[in-house]
Amino acid sequence: MLIVLTVRALASRVRIIASVAEPENVKIVRSGGADETVAPSRVGGYLMADAVGTQGTIDFVSELLSYRGKCQLVEREARAEEVGRLARETEGTLIVEIRRGQRRFGCWDDPTLRVEAGDRVIAIDAADSR
Repeated sequence: MLIVLTVRALASRVRIIASVAEPENVKIVRSGGADETVAPSRVGGYLMADAVGTQGTIDFVSELLSYRGKCQLVEREARAEEVGRLARETEGTLIVEIRRGQRRFGCWDDPTLRVEAGDRVIAIDAADSR
């Protein structure tokens, strides 16, 4: 928390990403000026809980998070060849969310959702498209 407060005081416009060990501290760290928080123990807990009823989730999520995996979860600008197409019909990638300004559109909500110029997409891309 002290680091977040110090950085915020020194550079009010810098983006601060803070690791938080205890989930109850997320709100406090955000109120102190962190833009994003990551709680590694919470993410690990989700994976462990999911592993009770599944066999492939941990491998798949690990693949998504690894830079050297066959695929990777990425946030990027919409590509020219994607603009105007349905989010569900992009080739070589699986768009899971579109961010348009401050709005978020989950691709599971609207099968008619089209990619627009200027969109940011969160996608699962093949390793060779990085």
